[in-house]
Amino acid sequence: MPVISQDYWITDVVRRYLLESGVCVMTDTKQRVEQRKHKRFKVLEGAFAALRAPWPHSTRLGQIIDIGMGGLAFSYMDIGGETGGPSELDIVLSVKNFYLYKVPFKEVSDFQLDKEEGLTAIVTRRCSVRFGELTQDQKYQIQYFIENYATEVA
Repeated sequence: MPVISQDYWITDVVRRYLLESGVCVMTDTKQRVEQRKHKRFKVLEGAFAALRAPWPHSTRLGQIIDIGMGGLAFSYMDIGGETGGPSELDIVLSVKNFYLYKVPFKEVSDFQLDKEEGLTAIVTRRCSVRFGELTQDQKYQIQYFIENYATEVA
């Protein structure tokens, strides 16, 4: 069984994923400090994030998993192609008339989730982004989104 040392800081989500994948995660007795400044909230179904990139790069579009005032995470199907160079983040809610476009961001992580049995050609990934410098209107809209379309703390 592979082992990851306590020297690596990993989130609880990644830790659970690694444990489910059979990787032993050793932790020390010191309490790890959460690095997020903002709470994350689970999002209702029908909310999507899109990292749009100029051609020939592919756009990553997927279901938002959680969101906070500092960033969000979403899952998407990796269809191959070049993913480098995303330049714009859009947040879309399919059932309501909500569309927040061109949100400044920095990609924090992007990793593969478990493969679905029988779907060997389709890979699902999880991407996490940190919001950049938001305008007052963008802050208001993200707060509105959290208050109206998110549920309990993630």
